[in-house]
Amino acid sequence: MAPTIKSKNKKSRLRRISDWLHLWLGITSGLIVLMLGVTGCMYVFQKEITELIHRKAYFVDVPSNAKTLPLSLLQTNAEKALGNKKKIGFISTYKAPERAWEFSTYKAGDPKAFWYFDSIDYYDLVLVNPYTGKVTLVTDHKYEFFSVVKMIHWSLLINHPIGQQIIGWSTFIFVFLLISGMVMWWPKNLKKSNFDKSFKVKWKAKFKRINYDMHNVLGFYAMLICLMLALTGLVWAFQWFQATVYVVASGSTTPPKVVEIKSDSTKTIRAVPFDIAFDQAKKIFKNEDRIGMSPAGGGTATINATGYRGEETYWNYDVLQFDQYSGKLLHRTNQSEKNGGETVIGMNYDIHVGAILGLPGKILAFFASLIAASLPITGFIIWWGKGKKKNRIVSKPNTHLIHNKMKFLNLILVLTGLITLNADAQTKVDTPEEKLEKDRKAIKSLAGFYEVNFNYGEVTAPDPNYKFSKPYESHGNEWAEIIVDEPKRIVIQHMLAINDSTVIKHWRQDWTYEDTNIMLYTEGNAWKKGNLTPADVKGKWTQKVYQVDDSPRYQGYGTWSHVGGHDSWSSETDSPLPRRESTVRKDYNVLNRGSRITITKNGWMFEQDNKKIVRAASGDKLLAVEKGYEEFTKIDPKTFAYAQKWWASQHTFWADVRGVWADIIDSQSTFKVQTMANGKLLYETLFNLGDQSIKEKWTAAQNKEKIKTALQPYLVK
Repeated sequence: MAPTIKSKNKKSRLRRISDWLHLWLGITSGLIVLMLGVTGCMYVFQKEITELIHRKAYFVDVPSNAKTLPLSLLQTNAEKALGNKKKIGFISTYKAPERAWEFSTYKAGDPKAFWYFDSIDYYDLVLVNPYTGKVTLVTDHKYEFFSVVKMIHWSLLINHPIGQQIIGWSTFIFVFLLISGMVMWWPKNLKKSNFDKSFKVKWKAKFKRINYDMHNVLGFYAMLICLMLALTGLVWAFQWFQATVYVVASGSTTPPKVVEIKSDSTKTIRAVPFDIAFDQAKKIFKNEDRIGMSPAGGGTATINATGYRGEETYWNYDVLQFDQYSGKLLHRTNQSEKNGGETVIGMNYDIHVGAILGLPGKILAFFASLIAASLPITGFIIWWGKGKKKNRIVSKPNTHLIHNKMKFLNLILVLTGLITLNADAQTKVDTPEEKLEKDRKAIKSLAGFYEVNFNYGEVTAPDPNYKFSKPYESHGNEWAEIIVDEPKRIVIQHMLAINDSTVIKHWRQDWTYEDTNIMLYTEGNAWKKGNLTPADVKGKWTQKVYQVDDSPRYQGYGTWSHVGGHDSWSSETDSPLPRRESTVRKDYNVLNRGSRITITKNGWMFEQDNKKIVRAASGDKLLAVEKGYEEFTKIDPKTFAYAQKWWASQHTFWADVRGVWADIIDSQSTFKVQTMANGKLLYETLFNLGDQSIKEKWTAAQNKEKIKTALQPYLVK
């Protein structure tokens, strides 16, 4: 019978609990901590490594005159490199003359996607030589190596909140392990033997001793840096932790005041406001190392210029806001005005990657991350070695291992439950039925009685000699009425009330859910049927816009977003020239519409980022870029009394017009419409026919027969 060992443990109960938690929490979180350490090491020098690999792309030859091209032209070149299908959302320019400028574009994918790659539609970076306009590199950042490393570090490539919860709680455990490890490391006295054991690695000893010293000694030396890295990680993982840091650093529970600055849409658009704004920013930020430029999103949004002090850090910056229509400076926010909480939270990223201290800080972060990655490995080896030693002494060897494994499994189950509960508490994911109902509610809120302001203006063009057209401004009163309300189809008819006795049946928008049928505009008032799969339109709504005469205008599909209580939808598609230019412009033939609808407190905003395209057999050529918005503000319904009366008498006729058009569209894969025939515009013919139908009291069958006959001259065979 093997001898038993009498315990000589003189540790306090608190110390024994601390040691037990250090062991089992370390084993539980070990794989995640290992992953965080390895990915942290890899990411610290991502900038240096990337610029070394692509040195010729990131650094350019500086000409003798060293004059950069207009920023709007460089932006256009970057968008050309992306096929003119993606809009640049942020630009980084550098004071250092040898640096290429960076143009990035990003569009979110499915917000409910579980994995990172499905949550992003696209994320691209384009490098452009600021002196020649030549594109030096195009990178798909969605799949770029260091982007993937960062997202593994951030959330295990999981888009669901549980990904960050796993990372967050593992980091929280790591903070405890650092503190409890310090308690275990603390020497009993200052004898040389204890001193050497705590501060030196005995490299000439056997593997077990070397492994123990690497866990014990290296953990001590890296503790403060690892603790700083872990705490800054917790700022991102948990809102409550970030709020705590803010309150402690600012000495106040009051959040920072947000000043809302808006562009004045009534101002006349100057040639290229974006270039005007950038030129001012360069003068104001003449000492800053780089300037970040954010184009305005449309409506009353502003052009933002951010001046960063430091080639790589992000915390120390001032922000300028410019009117997007005139380029006028509206507001400046200075770093010196921020309170301690804002400053510390702003420093979080730079501290986390070590950049706050420059190259020495990044080296410290690298080695601290490397040691952090080694701690789970060396700790596991220590534990495993102790288990094998006990097996050689105790008479029932398997009992010890089984008991420990059960503890290990139970701890994992408890932590998994806590993480899942916390993730569910922080974010409730809508069911498909709940999401569909939110979508329907947002679409139906587009209906109502509105005063509408129309504002459009060209903002940039690739040809420096291009003569910008005069900005277009108009306003009117518009009534939008829901005429079809089905679970997956909503039709809204717009009426323009000119005065108390004149009304014009205006445009129409049909919303269809997960609709694989779509008509795509080609050019010359011609359309063709598109081929969409169920996967293309899953969870998406198609907006089908029709002319005053109910002929097709354009159709685009996208996902409604309901983030933070804000409802918005966006899409991009080709269309004919807008009515305001269809009879006066012959220098382009396709308008590529970037549409964005946002529900507001008093109505809704229809923003547009449009490209005027010259389409030919040889391909598309960009003529100019236009920004615009239509602002719908709710007003008293009394203004539309006559319009409601007129529509009550006309709606059955126009229902028959829609039916005839639907039959024509469904029966043909391509078709073309001419707006003029027999000396009359198509909408004039149908309006006259509607009045005649009411006067002579035609039946539905008569309506349809007359409508079919009237449409034939306008359909190009």
